[in-house]
Amino acid sequence: MKENSAESITMRRSSEDFGPRKYDQERSTFRTSIGLDGYIDDNWSYSTYFQHGRLKQDTKWYGEVVEQNLYNSLDAVIYKGNVVCADRNEAGEVVGALSGCAPINFLGNPQHSAEAIDYISTVATAEHGGTQTSFGATVTGDVYELPAGPIGTAFSFEWRRDSAYEEPGTGIRKGIIFGNSGLAYSGAINVKEYAAEIIVPLVADQAWAQEVNLELAYRYMNYSSTGSDSAYKVGLTYELNDEIRFRATVAESVRAPNIEELYGAASTQYVTRRDQCAADKIQNTDDKYKANVIKNCAAAGIPKGWMPSQEWQDSGSLEGKLGGNSKLFNEVSKDTIVGFVYTPTWLEGFDITVDYWNFEISDAIYFYNYRSMNENCYRSDSLDNPFCQYFSRDANTLEVNGYLETSMNAATEKKSGVDIESVYDFETSYGEFGFKLTATYVEKYEVNQTGNATDLLVNTGEQEHMRWRARLNTSYEYGDFRAVLVTNYRHSAVDDRNGWNIEQHDYNEIPSYTTFDLSMNYRVLENVDLRFGIQNMFDKTPPRHPLAFEDTNWYDPIGRRATVGVNIKL
Repeated sequence: MKENSAESITMRRSSEDFGPRKYDQERSTFRTSIGLDGYIDDNWSYSTYFQHGRLKQDTKWYGEVVEQNLYNSLDAVIYKGNVVCADRNEAGEVVGALSGCAPINFLGNPQHSAEAIDYISTVATAEHGGTQTSFGATVTGDVYELPAGPIGTAFSFEWRRDSAYEEPGTGIRKGIIFGNSGLAYSGAINVKEYAAEIIVPLVADQAWAQEVNLELAYRYMNYSSTGSDSAYKVGLTYELNDEIRFRATVAESVRAPNIEELYGAASTQYVTRRDQCAADKIQNTDDKYKANVIKNCAAAGIPKGWMPSQEWQDSGSLEGKLGGNSKLFNEVSKDTIVGFVYTPTWLEGFDITVDYWNFEISDAIYFYNYRSMNENCYRSDSLDNPFCQYFSRDANTLEVNGYLETSMNAATEKKSGVDIESVYDFETSYGEFGFKLTATYVEKYEVNQTGNATDLLVNTGEQEHMRWRARLNTSYEYGDFRAVLVTNYRHSAVDDRNGWNIEQHDYNEIPSYTTFDLSMNYRVLENVDLRFGIQNMFDKTPPRHPLAFEDTNWYDPIGRRATVGVNIKL
């Protein structure tokens, strides 16, 4: 270092010196409920319920590092002929050996002392839990007799309280564990809901219609977190005859943000350093955003050609926070469903239901990381947007020095498709057979995470929104024996429909995937069942694809496996 006039050198090392980063969690749940149903008179009835549930989970992360202890151990010097951790005065001079510390050396492939490992490593802990308590009552009855039949009504009230908390261990709360800090949080949401449903019979027993009904519903909700809101539904059912029935529904529904989205405590987060206003980033920005980026960066006071310092760029991950957003409000969905049910009299045991659906969600709650906040801030039409407020810059250097990754009501979603469900059951002299098919076809899935027209993404046919997915249950039952074969199908897809091009790679397409699961059950005694199952019968591996092989949400990376068990009812 002296020969090269260097005061320091930077080194990075992927370390497994403190053992694997194991994760352990113990979870306990409790739930109790009680209901009471009865009649008020010959026309009116009531139904009430009360339920309470509780969840608690204790989590441990092994192989964590106490950050300051690591730095102490790395500051190793020779003192009185021994290698020790340096105890320094305010001037930085070594005045002795730091008590309790054991030095450590990461160069080469050293064997660390047990004292050093014990001094540096630790186990991070956290307790998480929540409760839900709810009470509800419903009264149903007819209010008026029309020529086509009585007007049926239902009036209901529900009260619900959801609470959640997280209590990190001392090391996480104090921020002394490397890359793992966070505060405790707790929160609760109280909800009161009042609802009314009305069924109005319009037509009955006519040559052109066996039955036509109008369905109306309205729900008023009051959330302690987001205030009052409402939802409604208007539906029409048209039963032509005993075989075919049509139905249509128009509705507006809402989803309130959950406790963690609202009140999650800010915890430490580390991300790759990047800045949309850096000259090299502007140069490589898509043309559809470039004019806005140049304009907005200038409006933010960042001069043309600006670059963050080399020190900022080389300082490893950028530290910030991740947490909840108490400013969230309810997202709203406009829903349309049109479908029919066909039950042919000429084929006993068969029916098929087909529904077309269309959902348009406004003010959708989406989570935004630092990169999306930073890019969306400057790619918008102006700086008057919801993203710029969630990161900050140093007043002198203009470099980003903090951020909060959180959720916002900034997105829109449009989904449409077709659901199909069909059942066919029949009996023979050698057993009962059953078939149940459920399938979904996605016609459209569009999302815009900023509301800007240039940010519309058409994700139809991507891996998470494949065109088709289906499940077929085939069952056979004879006496005390029952077997079920489940076939799961996922259509072929692509990883990225919006940003991919052949110059990036040639493996955007992902093939279809089908698995078979078999379960069998035999009742040997009135209260004793033997069961046997094989999952993934033909040992189907996930697609040999770098973007899909390890995705356990959609594929089975474990392979064929069998289960054997006994059910005993006492």
